[in-house]
Amino acid sequence: MKRVFAAWLVLAAASGASAQNILFNGDFEAPAYVNTGQTQVGPSQQKTLARDDSVADYYDSIFGIMDWVHSWADVGFGEGSRDAGLSRVDYAGSGETQYAFINNWETRLSQVTPHTIAAGDVFEASIKVGPRGLNQGGRVQLWAGVPSAQNPDFFEASAILLGETTLGTSDWTAFTPDVTLDLDTWNSASLSVSIAGGSPAVGMPLTMSFLTSDGSWGPLNFDDASVEVVPSAGTWALAVVAGAFLLRRAR
Repeated sequence: MKRVFAAWLVLAAASGASAQNILFNGDFEAPAYVNTGQTQVGPSQQKTLARDDSVADYYDSIFGIMDWVHSWADVGFGEGSRDAGLSRVDYAGSGETQYAFINNWETRLSQVTPHTIAAGDVFEASIKVGPRGLNQGGRVQLWAGVPSAQNPDFFEASAILLGETTLGTSDWTAFTPDVTLDLDTWNSASLSVSIAGGSPAVGMPLTMSFLTSDGSWGPLNFDDASVEVVPSAGTWALAVVAGAFLLRRAR
């Protein structure tokens, strides 16, 4: 019986070291942040972001997306609003589920994860992207560091871009995208990053970010964001050593 229990602990240790999604609200289903007079996104509704009642359409907007940060300086509508938000309009069979969208160019949504980067870490990021029209481009990125507190469309000078996957519809010409986006359907975009020993990213927080590129126009939808941390070899080794010790004690 002791051996069975010890074997279970070994499996538990290995499971604890296995990859798991470290993002919160990656499916964007959590209730939105709302200010006085604002309401949640209802079925078949789409709501952009607005900070105070001096902004046009404030009462038909939301204040924020839970766990995701953004700027209040919209490239098209000025200070205090953002042409991005949450939608429950059916898209490619999504029904009334909730997802994020960005309408304007050079608009970013980011999430600072609770993970501190370590040497040997491998990060596997993925997200679903759905364009509703042509001439749309963007990027999915992993950063070491955090967005600027003054303008979260940009990152602090100390931040390090770990890697990115570029996106674009078939007519996009600003750059050659890694993923060509088919219209009116969810496209999968993924990104893998490994952290070498001695990397300046070690010890910094990990941030996932996605944004629309300069010239992108019209709604670009995002859903099912995920970042998994594949433990370093050292983490697995510790789990094995701990398991071997438990098995030995059980004999």
